[in-house]
Amino acid sequence: MTASLKLKVVKKSRNRLFYSKFLYKATIQYVGINLAFTSKSITKFIEKVERRRTFPPTYFSKNYLTLDDCDLNRIETFINFFVKYKNSKEVTFLTDYGAIAIHTNNVDILNELGEIDSLIIVTEAVPPPADTLYFVKEPEFEYRVYLKGIRASLDLISTLSDFEKTYENSSDISYSLGLKNFCSSSQSTTNGKYLASNFYIDYNNYSNLIFMYLIFSNCLGKNYKLEKKPE
Repeated sequence: MTASLKLKVVKKSRNRLFYSKFLYKATIQYVGINLAFTSKSITKFIEKVERRRTFPPTYFSKNYLTLDDCDLNRIETFINFFVKYKNSKEVTFLTDYGAIAIHTNNVDILNELGEIDSLIIVTEAVPPPADTLYFVKEPEFEYRVYLKGIRASLDLISTLSDFEKTYENSSDISYSLGLKNFCSSSQSTTNGKYLASNFYIDYNNYSNLIFMYLIFSNCLGKNYKLEKKPE
């Protein structure tokens, strides 16, 4: 059972996931957070703040950071969180204009952030709203996403092929004939083959698109809702 996200979530329409693989981005912005990002403990953080007071002021930083400016309890909790996950493949930490951006797909990890600050806002990447394609007859599927006409690496071809095989007996996802033929004929070729922009994947349930974005968002193009043409 998937855990529910306890933090406030803002959905943001994006053509790709964050760094092509993460659904969620949480941003922490506290005074001194950039120093905390490079500290292994609260003791090291305090030492860095005190040592910086010995530096001469610069044009860009005429006011010194002091310990009174910092919420040391939150800073320490963040440092412990960072040390715990800094080498994890499930999380990426990045400095983001005076803040720390945390990217992940793991809801449990995000809920741990809520223990640092329950007011942290999480941004969730969602595919752009679907335009509508009309058909004379009732479409078999609810949605269609087209692929981009890009150079396909062997890894991408393999991923697309494995995904199609997983759902070949499913009533929820179906590849276009051109994409099926491409995947079956490209397994032994070298890098350099191009996907055609008229290749598409039909699917039911919008959550299937989220799943595809997690696996191969870099090749997904425009998305459409399929409907019967009004009388």
